[in-house]
Amino acid sequence: MIIQRSALDSILLNNVCDVRFVRRDPRPGDGPTRRMLCTKSYDLLNSVNGRTTLNYRPPKGPKKINEAADNLLVVWDILMQNYRTINCNQVDLIKEIPASEFWPYFNENIYPMSAEQKSWLSQLMTTSLENFSEYIKPYLLETIAIKTDKKIIRKGKLKIFQVKQHYARLTLEDGERTRIYEVPYPYDISKEGTVTTLNYKTKIFLNIQDLDLQVKLLDSSKKSKLYDELVYILPLRDVD
Repeated sequence: MIIQRSALDSILLNNVCDVRFVRRDPRPGDGPTRRMLCTKSYDLLNSVNGRTTLNYRPPKGPKKINEAADNLLVVWDILMQNYRTINCNQVDLIKEIPASEFWPYFNENIYPMSAEQKSWLSQLMTTSLENFSEYIKPYLLETIAIKTDKKIIRKGKLKIFQVKQHYARLTLEDGERTRIYEVPYPYDISKEGTVTTLNYKTKIFLNIQDLDLQVKLLDSSKKSKLYDELVYILPLRDVD
């Protein structure tokens, strides 16, 4: 949900938040938005775990910016373990985790990751939505197939697509029927010729030594049919 600066500031004092916001001054190569897992919870950050595990350090000296006047918030980035600034002109609050419940979440989902994996995840959170949109736009009003190596999952004319917080919603017209197919954002995305590949393979960011993390993150009774698969989007005429 879209949230104003004052409301987000209040929530951050007692929660860890997953937010997406429009960059204030994007650097060359950066997308227009940034996604971040962050907090302003003093009790969480200044705890023993906060200082040793999240590498939190209290600010030194007075603040160099007027946050209220510039509509900004200075927060602690959980993954990058440093201070970062949120531009509050347009912020989407995706998820909030109470500070009192954060450490079990951290131990299960974040702690097993290497520094490289955390950096990769931070980049993925920021770029997946933007990249997905750019790859899908050329298929608009074209009859496409969505398939794995085993079978065609969906086919039809792509009438429109919408980007959501964790997935894209594709509206496909197949004959007289119109269906909506929801596609979660992949770990990686690429294109060769007319074929766009959505990579849901866990090995792209998990090493063999990380099998314990895979077990923790996977509930086999509820896993997506796309889990650990390659999914292809291409014109129906190009399907073998």
